[in-house]
This record gives sequence, structure tokens and C-alpha cells, in this order.
Amino acid sequence: MRLGNTNLRLVSDGEHWMDGAGMFGLVPKIEWREMAEPDEQNRVRTQLYCLLIETEEQKILVDTGYGDKLSDQEREFIRLEGDGRLLASLAASGVAPEDVDMVINTHLHGDHCGGNTRYNEKGDLVPTFPNALYYVQRIELADAMFPNQRTRGTYHRENLDSVERAGQLRVLWGDTRLTEEVRVLVTPGHTPAHQCVVIESEGEMALFLASLRSLTFILSDQSFSGLGGWARLPPTLLGDWAASRPSLRRWTLAVPLPLPQVATLWRMPARGADP
Repeated sequence: MRLGNTNLRLVSDGEHWMDGAGMFGLVPKIEWREMAEPDEQNRVRTQLYCLLIETEEQKILVDTGYGDKLSDQEREFIRLEGDGRLLASLAASGVAPEDVDMVINTHLHGDHCGGNTRYNEKGDLVPTFPNALYYVQRIELADAMFPNQRTRGTYHRENLDSVERAGQLRVLWGDTRLTEEVRVLVTPGHTPAHQCVVIESEGEMALFLASLRSLTFILSDQSFSGLGGWARLPPTLLGDWAASRPSLRRWTLAVPLPLPQVATLWRMPARGADP
């Protein structure tokens, strides 16, 4: 998908099953099951998308999926199949791990940064993308390094330690412009320092939602009362999206699929002020 002078591609780390309540939050099951029929364990089938941004100078990867470090038991629990899923998707776009210049982690839950690192032939953990700088938010990094009883199951140091040792980790302090075309916008809710990625080029704009994906359903007419944790979104951004509910489907750049998507890319309407 072309946006100004950038090329945007959704690259997949595969299909897995996740808890329906984790996907849709406070939205009643009777409503969300119309979108995604759960299995006997109340899990819904999802696609896990990352984003490849190709500018004239750089290749930027947003999120890295689960990766291949999960145990057999963990893989069975989420019904995750196959190895090298994201790398195969990148290869289909002509991109090798060594070609990636920048990795942006929208947050540090295992399904969004597990592919940051991999085991090499000696069994040592190394950065999956050896030439890339990895960008994370300061507060998100602190939460990941010092998880509490509730969060320790989804924050794992092995997804970052070797990146830090290699000198490839970069810490952000809030909203930051990373390149002429790409900036990050802190959007609290899913985690306190979750960040979305804004792409701007030649007067066009797109927004990668990552785990704000379910906002598109939460802000629908029939379930707006289920806002829950998303009430902590910046008021201007929340107001814009709430006012624009009829346009949400029209803005999506993702190919429509019969599966919920863990991350989605939206084309934003022309506007006079930045989100």
C-alpha cells in the first residue's frame, strides 16, 4: 500500500487463538461473538499483524509478534503453529532480518515483542534484527523490567536483554518523531505507555493501532458504553475517533478478513491538526 513516498505492508506472525475477554474487554460476549465465534475455551481466532514501513532511506518494522521462543505448552495453549512466521512474511516482501534498520515496539507484551530476539546456532539469545535499533517507551520498559504479579505472565526479559547488551535498545520519553515520515504517539489504555505509530508523507497520514485494535469495536454505536480502560486515551484523540465512528471502516487499510486482527492500520482523514 502506497502512502505518499512510503510503502506500507502488513506482515503476519501467523494465526493464534486468544481469550475473548482479553480481546474485547468490557464489551458483552453476546455482542462480540457476532464478530468472532469463540471455541470451547472462549478463545477467538486472530491474525497477528506487524507493519513494515519502507521509506526511501529505511526499512522500519513495527512489532515483532510472538517469535519462536515459546515452549510447546505455551504454543499449544494459544494454538500457534509453525516457526519463522514473521521472517517468512518479510522474506515474501524481499526483506531479510539484516535489512531492517529500525524496530518499534508498540508495547512489550510477548505477542508484540517476542520476535525481538531469537536463539542462534549456539543456543544463545541474540537480536533477530542485527542491524536495527529498537525503540520502546521509558515507562513501558520499566513495567517490563519490573513486572508485578498481574503482568509477569506477559512481560519477559528474554525479549529485550540481548538487544540491550548489543547496544541496540533506544528508550523514548513520550511522543517522538523518529524520521521525517514516522512518529510515535503514546496512547495509554492497553498498557500505561502503549504507543501507536503515525506515518505521514506528502500530505497523507496513516495510523497503526496495535493493541488499540479493539477500540474500533468498543467505539461502535452498540457498545460505546463499554469504553472501560480506553477512557485514559488522550481526550483529543478519543474525541476525534468517537466523532468519526461512521468512518472507521472506511479508513482501514487492512484487507478485510473473517478474523479479528491484533493490529490494524488506519488511513486518517485530512485534518488541520496532528492527532
